Amino acid sequence: MYPTPTFDHSKSVDDFKRYGISVFEPYKDGKFERKKSFGRFEIYPFELVHDVPCFGFYITHTDMGSFIYLSDTEYCKYRFPRVNHILVEANYDKRIIDSSHPAKEHILRGHLELQTTKDFISANKTPDLRNIILCHLSSENADPETMQKEVQSVAGKWVNVEVACAGMELELSKYPW
Repeated sequence: MYPTPTFDHSKSVDDFKRYGISVFEPYKDGKFERKKSFGRFEIYPFELVHDVPCFGFYITHTDMGSFIYLSDTEYCKYRFPRVNHILVEANYDKRIIDSSHPAKEHILRGHLELQTTKDFISANKTPDLRNIILCHLSSENADPETMQKEVQSVAGKWVNVEVACAGMELELSKYPW
């Protein structure tokens, strides 16, 4: 039985539905749906480690290849074969986190630290990896330039590493440049 996520993690679901956008709710009605298809996209949810129910997604498409979405988790115990693209949280850097921050425990217990992000990428890095997009960076506890540089050092020079920003567009193809 899966509880419904908190408002923080699903607050826009009804808006999307109202605009006719399909939404995958793997936790709907306390049940867990293992796979959903939208056209040529196949989406597989997996549980994350957070202080409320939260899911990551492994998404496949014939042209895009495979894509992992991973955010709002302390770590990920899963490994994914032949990954082409990763959108992953790099929320904070333990070297600069403010120890007096009122939400410190929430940050530490439900979000990826830079080293954990790098470990996840190392564990899932394959010759097929094309893009890594870093998301959910803390405005107070992360330096985007440092995060990008350190992840690039793990990913390798042939992988495009970006920090997500408003309006960003990125071509997701499984084929090499």
